[in-house]
Amino acid sequence: MAKKPATMAIHRFLGFVSAYARQNWLYVGLGSYLVFSVLLKSATAIDITLPCLWTSLLDTKCFGCGLTTATVCLVKADLKGAYSHNALIFFILPALVVWVWYDMRLFYKQYTAPKHKALV
Repeated sequence: MAKKPATMAIHRFLGFVSAYARQNWLYVGLGSYLVFSVLLKSATAIDITLPCLWTSLLDTKCFGCGLTTATVCLVKADLKGAYSHNALIFFILPALVVWVWYDMRLFYKQYTAPKHKALV
């Protein structure tokens, strides 16, 4: 029995995602943790987000302070709260999405490029 085209497309997509995750395991792991911790904090009162190293060491705020809280506010659709915690979220989040899209597009070109056999 032949596989359905939709099933083949799903297998091809999952193979691509798996190969991308293996090559970029550090980014995928850290990104997954950050997404999970932000969703957990926005849905409950449990806070497992990473503390700011700069604030912990120097007792001063850095330009990135409040980005996690701003992301939690965005998940809750509170644009004013996100802006008040850190306005850079409206620049950093779209830039991050574009960077991930561009990186995955480059990887897809390499992933789908024809493999040449070595001449012996």
